[in-house]
Amino acid sequence: MRQPAKTFQDLIVWQKAHQFVLSQIKGLRPQPKHVAPVSVGA
Repeated sequence: MRQPAKTFQDLIVWQKAHQFVLSQIKGLRPQPKHVAPVSVGA
């Protein structure tokens, strides 16, 4: 028998849902390799 989950991250359903969400986010738009710093105020 499995050990009881100590945190929500131990739950298999959470692990699978997390991987799914990450795959969806990654597929939304290509991530830039380098992002120029933004100047705030002047």
